[in-house]
Amino acid sequence: MRCSSTIRAVLCLWFCLTLRASAQPNVTPYTRMTAQLKADAARCPLLRVASLGQSAKGRRDLWLVRLADPRADPAQTIRVLVLCRQHGDEPASTESVLGLIRRIAEGGDPALRASLAHVTLYLIPMVNPDGAEADTRNNGVGADLNRDWGIFHQPETRAVARAAHLLRPSLVLDAHNWDGDDEYNADCLEVPREAATGRGKASHAFQQQAVRDLAACGYPVHPTAWGADTDPRLAHRWFARRNILSALVETHSGSPADTPDFQRRQGLYAALIHGLVRRYAASYATEKPQLDALEGDTMGDVHDAALFPPSPQAATRPFLSLPHGRSCAWLWAIGAYALALWWAQRTHPAASGFPSRPCLQGLGSRYNGKGRSKHGKGFGAVPASHQEARAFRSLVLCPLLLREGKPLAAGWVPKTGYYSLARKRDGTDTTVRSRHGRR
Repeated sequence: MRCSSTIRAVLCLWFCLTLRASAQPNVTPYTRMTAQLKADAARCPLLRVASLGQSAKGRRDLWLVRLADPRADPAQTIRVLVLCRQHGDEPASTESVLGLIRRIAEGGDPALRASLAHVTLYLIPMVNPDGAEADTRNNGVGADLNRDWGIFHQPETRAVARAAHLLRPSLVLDAHNWDGDDEYNADCLEVPREAATGRGKASHAFQQQAVRDLAACGYPVHPTAWGADTDPRLAHRWFARRNILSALVETHSGSPADTPDFQRRQGLYAALIHGLVRRYAASYATEKPQLDALEGDTMGDVHDAALFPPSPQAATRPFLSLPHGRSCAWLWAIGAYALALWWAQRTHPAASGFPSRPCLQGLGSRYNGKGRSKHGKGFGAVPASHQEARAFRSLVLCPLLLREGKPLAAGWVPKTGYYSLARKRDGTDTTVRSRHGRR
């Protein structure tokens, strides 16, 4: 009875930990977002998904979604890059673009779909997945990603910057919302203050048009500007200094639990994206040369195919990969199997074929049919047969030996013993003998 209570307590704790992030209302957790993006991309030819890299602590993939006409050459289109949720506790922009992606996948939003012939939309729904899962502003190692541009100490900002060099965006939007304790707490759109240069003129023209479009949709925003004396480590300022048209969009603070306000803030982001995409598509002949001239050669050529190969299968992971941060199903399976073995050993040790004190080291020896190691001392009890030992090793050890999607070489070699690969301190792999086996 006590064992049964212990198992129930362990399973309840495990379940609570894995579902911790989904406790926040109206917010999509990382694992569900990943599954949704892949499902939407699989059923809609306008959508492609690629991983830019992994987060600092949780090793979660940073997903980039491309909305584009597959017949169009991205280099000949106006390319818009949207960064969402650099701060993990600002989920409104993520939910907004996930809704936009879902509508496209379901065949809706015909005006936006038609605009994709001249505009390629790149969306990063969650730049900071570690912070999003923990519901914190900073990433998994405590760094503010929107104060890391230019110094690039964090893998998330480095991954996005590398992607930007490949995609060469014509416009970058960085979506945020204010914290509750901020002195300035209102919907705003920020661009460079300068107006004399080509970059300044283009930025102010974009801002004025966007403010008018949002007001027409029922989302009044305040135009704001940044100058040379401000912190240069913010994303939109880093892009602007590279002659890329960029803007920061901030919505007021609020809780996701306030559903009407949360949906309104999502609507503001969606209206901004829809408005600029439709406007760029309508005035493509004039806007495209101006944006290309503004950018010049600061970002190089467009290499969209480096992130989105012509064949979608070329970017898929191996079948037996165990990616960090997305291994919940594997952990459940391994944990359930280990509990089943433990329960069978405690209740029916003879029938299960496993002794009362199983020892993994015994798997390195050869066995006789009596449940003991041929070599006897030092290994403790072992499984009763070769078949049980191999099954135990395959089902328990192999998932733990997966590296980069490929299982490490590990198996029973007749008449030579058990062998495996181990990692040296210098990072290389080496073959390791069992205690009494031969390599």
